[in-house]
Amino acid sequence: MITKTRAPYFTGFAFLVLFTTLIFGCGGDGDPFKIEDKPNMETEPNDSLTFIALEGGELIAENIRITNTGEATLVIDGIELIYDGQSPAEVENGDAFQLELLGAGLPVNVETSGANGEFNFELHYTHYDDGLSRTATLIIRSNDRLNPVKEIAIDVLEGKPVLDVIPAEVFFDDVKKDEVTSQTVTFLNKGSIDLRIHQILVLGHEAFRVSKGDASATSNETLDFDPPITIPNGESTQVNVEFAPLGREEATGRMVIMTNDPTLPSGKEIFISGNTNMPCLEITPKNEINFNGRLIGHIAQLPVILSNCGNAEVSVSGISMLEGASPDFAFDFSELSTGTSPDADNPLLIDVNGSETFYVQYIPDEENPIDEITGAFLYDTGTLVVENNSFEEEISLDLQGFGVTELCPTAIIDVLEGDQVIPQTVLHLKSNNSYAPAGEVVEFYWEVLQPVGSESVFIPSPTWPNPTFTTNVAGNYRFYLDVYDQDNTISCETAEYLVTVIPDEAIHVELLWDTPNDFIQSDEGPAAGSDMDLHFIHPYAGGGPDKDFDGVPDPWFDPIYDCAWFNRYPDWASIDPNVDDNPGLDRDDTDGAGPENLNLAEPEDVIYRVGVHYFDDNAFGLSIPTIRVYVFTALLLEITGPEMLPLQMWEAAEIDWPIIEARPVIGPIDGFKIIDNYEAPIQ
Repeated sequence: MITKTRAPYFTGFAFLVLFTTLIFGCGGDGDPFKIEDKPNMETEPNDSLTFIALEGGELIAENIRITNTGEATLVIDGIELIYDGQSPAEVENGDAFQLELLGAGLPVNVETSGANGEFNFELHYTHYDDGLSRTATLIIRSNDRLNPVKEIAIDVLEGKPVLDVIPAEVFFDDVKKDEVTSQTVTFLNKGSIDLRIHQILVLGHEAFRVSKGDASATSNETLDFDPPITIPNGESTQVNVEFAPLGREEATGRMVIMTNDPTLPSGKEIFISGNTNMPCLEITPKNEINFNGRLIGHIAQLPVILSNCGNAEVSVSGISMLEGASPDFAFDFSELSTGTSPDADNPLLIDVNGSETFYVQYIPDEENPIDEITGAFLYDTGTLVVENNSFEEEISLDLQGFGVTELCPTAIIDVLEGDQVIPQTVLHLKSNNSYAPAGEVVEFYWEVLQPVGSESVFIPSPTWPNPTFTTNVAGNYRFYLDVYDQDNTISCETAEYLVTVIPDEAIHVELLWDTPNDFIQSDEGPAAGSDMDLHFIHPYAGGGPDKDFDGVPDPWFDPIYDCAWFNRYPDWASIDPNVDDNPGLDRDDTDGAGPENLNLAEPEDVIYRVGVHYFDDNAFGLSIPTIRVYVFTALLLEITGPEMLPLQMWEAAEIDWPIIEARPVIGPIDGFKIIDNYEAPIQ
């Protein structure tokens, strides 16, 4: 038989009475119905504390705040810092972490409110710059029954500055001729300690200028800050970047900011560009149209070609003659796609790689007078202006010509390589377009005004119709040509053509020399002149003889790290064949005045040295060398050396690439560093 037993109905009630008694029966003061008061400790910071390490061992103090959010007095009876010193420096100077109770003694009572409602003390941290990781634990003991032991983990975050540059790249668009524009660049410190800016290096095109306050720098110059610019964390400073284009070409450059940001040991590079998509209009001929002597009453006509030389459409809105031009000049627009002179409402549009042609006419109405002083004809003149949307919004061409009753030959120079080349370019000079209206040109006579130190000559001779000419030295070469017809009539005017020679490498070094006893320094052949040699050495050089007797091998004639006649194309840097970071002695001259030329496209961040060795005088005696150092097309240094005797070695200059500086080497002999009897160990 199964019996079901029901529990008495008062069982639940009895349990409730018992539970209530447990809760309310423990009150103080003998009051069985009073809830017990308890303290409650809270700390700030709560569970962890991170110190940001400062440079220079500066002490950092962090406040520890204890509050009581309970109903009873909180008693702090123990505060302990657990830390093991990490370095001998701490044994000598004190632990990195230090507890500072600010004069308070324990235990400390923290009330629930009022003036005694909180307790503060400090934890100090002193940074030791030894790279060691440090952690500690702070332990607080109290009468908080729920949390009698409070632990706060302590660590250190290595503080560092972080440079951020806004904008990350600087672009200038459509800046016209004679215009100047600028942008503000902000340097922001996103790190945890002070950012210091030591230097700003400006590289690239000379059209850019960077300024800070009253100081500024352009291409291959630096802004040096002493003391450095200091930027606290979260703050910023600004510089001004200016673009004043020097020509229609695209301009690019870099700004390198040198700071104490440990992630940027070589600096922060900011790319700068200007006029990368500017419309480009090229006019041929470039500067002038010279009709020279033309027969009175006859039409002479020469073409003007308008070519799009850029990556954007060119719009020509006008072709006109400036006021004051001779009425003997006129235009023929019949071959333009517009069929007539363009204007703002009907512009001439030239697509990329396209061109358009019109003609300038000259019809002299009388014989031009002769200048009484020069004996030359006085020209009819005018100025043609082409209005357009390119860099140069108004491009002008000078027009000139003179009327004659009898025609004389006209000399015209053309240079196949153009009017701007690099050193060692062989120019092909042409007289083919010269003409004699009354017959033919039968004689030619060339002349040149060349840079100091250049001894080049016309090959095969200056009377050849189309000679060649080698531009070994950087600078300006001004060529002149006169022609004669079959009646020995000289050209009405001497033709003139200017060629500018500009190095295109990062470093270009020239050695020239003058030997007074060599009366024809331009001649060539064995022993035809003195032989000086250019030496360009890497800091690793040290395998030469000890000719200065200091007990250490000299750098000169090192078989690997001296770039000279015996080692013209060394392999110094990257093994990547696509990286052009090795120097080359591109011209070695053994029989005259030079030059010897050295080029380096991608230098390393080192200090190179330049020297001159007087290898053999070939009985011509003393010679005087000159060193020229070009950096990014600019002549940075020119030194004329001492009167050198055979077998002397002159240490001439240093090229400090990290700061883009070339400087002379100072020595004890009249300011020059010379070593005598320096016979070459390599023959």
